[in-house]
Formats: sequence, structure tokens, C-alpha cells
Amino acid sequence: MISVKILTKRERIILFLTFGVIVSSLIFNFIFIPLKNRFSSLNQQILSNRVKLEKSLKLLGERERIKTRYTEISSLIKKDISEEEILADTLSELENFANISEFRIIDVRPQSPKITTGYKEFLIEIRGEARIEGALRFIYELENSTYLLKIKRFQLNPKAEGNIEGNLLISKISLF
Repeated sequence: MISVKILTKRERIILFLTFGVIVSSLIFNFIFIPLKNRFSSLNQQILSNRVKLEKSLKLLGERERIKTRYTEISSLIKKDISEEEILADTLSELENFANISEFRIIDVRPQSPKITTGYKEFLIEIRGEARIEGALRFIYELENSTYLLKIKRFQLNPKAEGNIEGNLLISKISLF
């Protein structure tokens, strides 16, 4: 090994600076960066948990509204109703939504229900026309219905004079 006494003053300074740079880069790469990454990860977890906590607190604040909404919807579920009655209720509700939104129903095609574990799914295909505002209002009324209606598929096609024609596949869930 080279003795430090043999080196000149300039060479010793360069040698110590080189060792300093090597030690500094080792400390930076193996201590500082992992600590920074760990703190960054912990900060992300804190932010994520904070958002979850805020959502939970918001739901707790709306607890009574959710309970009343639940009782409102659960009162609509009747287990001893025939499929024909369910379909008739659903069709009358769709007609009410169409009247509210000025959506003119041209064709209605109920399909046979799909029986799944715990519930039946009734599918109804509707073809109708309206102005775009009416069609959007009809879709809004369907999605916010207390009858557990959901739009599975829809297609809107433009017609003359600002009207549109819509084909919708609507799903109705019924417990049995």
C-alpha cells in the first residue's frame, strides 16, 4: 500500500476528497434515498387513510338519511308478488318516467327473467324518441329510481329536427 507520507500535499488532498466523495455517495445511496422513499411511502399511506377517514365520517353524518332511504327501498320489495305483477309495476313506472321527461316510447319488449342466486333480473328493451333534454331526463329518472332500475345498454341515434331515437336495455332486480 502507498504510504500517506510518500504522497505530496496535493495528492493527499485529492485522495481524501476522493474518499469523501465515495463515502458521501454511499451514505446518500444506501441511507438517505431509502429513508426518503420510506417517508414518502408513509406520507402516501397517511393521505390515503385520511381520505378513507373523511369518507367514513361523511357516511356517519348521513347515517339517518341512509337508514330512511333503506327503509323506503325495502318497503318496495315484496316477496310474494308474481313475475307478471313485477313486470306490470316496472312498465307503469317506466311510463311515468317517460311522461315526466317527454320521452315517447315507441316499442317495449320485456324479456324472460334471469334467475340468479338470491334475485331475479328482469330485462326490458325500450325504443323511444325525444329531444335530447327529454332523453337525458328519462335516463336520469331511471338511474335514480327507487325501483332498482339500471340501464344495461343504451344507444342514441340522431333524428330530424333535434330529436334523437334511443334504444335502451333496462334491468330490474327483484328479490325472491
